[in-house]
Amino acid sequence: VIQCSLDRIWILNTTCARWTDPIVVALAVFSHDSTNTIDEQIQSLQCPQARIIKYAVTDSDDYPVNTLRNIALDAVQTSHLLMIDVDFV
Repeated sequence: VIQCSLDRIWILNTTCARWTDPIVVALAVFSHDSTNTIDEQIQSLQCPQARIIKYAVTDSDDYPVNTLRNIALDAVQTSHLLMIDVDFV
């Protein structure tokens, strides 16, 4: 389980190279993020084991870390999980 914003999603490639089991990513999408940029960033990931769930952030002043984690946790389909920050590779 990982949560991140678009500016940190590039780090996911390193995580995916080291972790080959399923990964659920809750991606914070802000109003200033371009739809094309979001889709390009996701498609450029070399991470077939990742399920990326986009979450539209309505209040850009507060980063919804708990909401993102809960969204990702709800999508887990395994009996065990590891919750990490995208920066921990």
